Amino acid sequence: MKKKFFRAICIAIALVMLAAALSGCGGNQSSAPPPAGGNEPPPDSPPADNRTWDYTVSFSHAEVVSEYWARVFGPDIEAKTNGRIKTTIHWAGSLLAVPEVPRGLQSNVAHIANMPTPNYIDVLPLNCRILQLPFIGLQDPIVTANIYMQLLDEFPEMQQELADMGIKVLGATPLGRYDLKLSDKSRSVRLPEDLQGRQIVPYKLEFIPMLDKYNASASYVPPAQVYETLERGVIEGYIATWAYAGFFGLTELVNQHVDFGDYGAFQELNLMAMSISAWNDLPADMQQALLDVCWYDGGYEEIWYGDTDKLANAQRDLAAAKGDLVNVLTPEEMDVWKAYVVPLYQETIDDINSIRGDDAAQRIYDRLLELLAAVS
Repeated sequence: MKKKFFRAICIAIALVMLAAALSGCGGNQSSAPPPAGGNEPPPDSPPADNRTWDYTVSFSHAEVVSEYWARVFGPDIEAKTNGRIKTTIHWAGSLLAVPEVPRGLQSNVAHIANMPTPNYIDVLPLNCRILQLPFIGLQDPIVTANIYMQLLDEFPEMQQELADMGIKVLGATPLGRYDLKLSDKSRSVRLPEDLQGRQIVPYKLEFIPMLDKYNASASYVPPAQVYETLERGVIEGYIATWAYAGFFGLTELVNQHVDFGDYGAFQELNLMAMSISAWNDLPADMQQALLDVCWYDGGYEEIWYGDTDKLANAQRDLAAAKGDLVNVLTPEEMDVWKAYVVPLYQETIDDINSIRGDDAAQRIYDRLLELLAAVS
C-alpha cells in the first residue's frame, strides 16, 4: 500500500514538472514574461536585411586610362556599403560591346555599365539626343551633367524611356566638348566650305545635311574601327572629343584640329546605368549608397577631372609636340557653322514627337533652353 501511494506521488510530481517545462518552451506565449533586454523588434517589424550583393560591371574604356572609374565603382562602393556590395569590373568592352549595353543590362549579363549616349539615340532619344544637339550652348561639362540629371528628375517620360529598356541611371559623367579632327593639315579648315570633298564621320545626324552639301559625308564608322579606317585613308576626319581620341589612340593619326571654341560642337554624356531589376532588389539604404557614390558625393566629377580631363590634356600635349595645326574658330566663323545646323533643331524635336506620338521632346527641349539661359 505504501509503495502504491509513493508511486502516485512521484507520478503527480513528474506531471507538474512536465507541465511547467512545456509552458516555458512554448505553450501559451501570451502569458510568458517579456524577454530580458527589451530591444527585440515588435512582431510586425520586417527582419533586418543583411544580404550581400556581387555585381558585374562592364566598361567600354580600358583600365589603363580609367583609374577613377575603377576606384568609384570598386573600393568606393564597397566602402560606402560596408562590403555588402562588391563588384567585378570587365574593361574595354570585354563583357559587353557598346551597342550591347542596354540589352545586357536588361538581361543582367551586367548589373552596372557605362552608356555613351551617342550610341543610343534611336532607342533612347529623350535621354540621348535632345541635350546633345550641336551648338546648343552647353559649355562646362559638369553643368551639362547636372542639367541632364535635373531634366531626368523633372520628366517622367525620360525615366519611363529608360525603364522600358530595363535601365536605372545612377548618374552621368561628361565626355567633353566635340571638335573636328582631320588626318592632314595641307588644307586648312575654318568654314564648312573648306570640307569640300573630304570624308568625315560626324557622329551627329544634324551635321549630315551640311556635309552632304560639300560632298564631305562618310558612312558611320563604329568608334573601335576609326583607327583602322583613318590609317587606311578610308576617312579623312571625324568629329569627337580629345578624350575620345585618347581612348582609341587616334591623335597620332591626325594633324589638324578645328576647335569650335568654348562651347565646342556639342557635349555628350556617359550615363552610369544599372539594371533596373538589380536596382529594385536592393533595400533603400543600399540604393542610396550607390546614388551617393556615383552622384551626390561627386564620383562623376572625379571621373571627369581625374580621368577624362587628364586624358584630354595629354592628347593636347601630344598634338602640340607633333606640331599639329589647331584652328580656333572666331565667333564670326562659328556663326557660319551654326547657320547650317541650328535650324535643324526643330526637325529633330518634331521627329522624336512624331515617333513617340506625344509632345515630350518639345517640353524637354523647352525646359532645356530655360536651364541653359539660367547658366549662360
